Amino acid sequence: MRFHHVGILVGDIKEHFDSHFIGELGINSMKGPVLDPNQQAFTAMITTGQGAGIELVSPTNSNSPLNAALQKGGGLHHVCYEVDDIRHAFDSLHSSGMIPVSAPTPATLFEGLKVAFLYSKMGGLVELVEAPSDE
Repeated sequence: MRFHHVGILVGDIKEHFDSHFIGELGINSMKGPVLDPNQQAFTAMITTGQGAGIELVSPTNSNSPLNAALQKGGGLHHVCYEVDDIRHAFDSLHSSGMIPVSAPTPATLFEGLKVAFLYSKMGGLVELVEAPSDE
């Protein structure tokens, strides 16, 4: 497992990016936002000059499961790790006591690479993203 990014839950991706990342931090490179219907979310990826990733996540509508967390203030939503074998990593973390939230499914932001979510009582929400193949 390799650190990939942190996810931040916000009400409006463009507004948050413009005011915080461009306005306060001077970071002006963002991929997205894109609609991810599997997650009922809009997502966008920001990469800093050091290569660290920050994903902005926003609910698509009032039915999105992200709304409950957003109503509590949003903010840090998840930590993501890149894995070579997402099914193996998902099953292994589940066996170690983590609670599955969503099984591996293709993610729009990552060009169809699969992502999965699990919940850790010790560390909160964890996302796995499969590593791109070397082909």
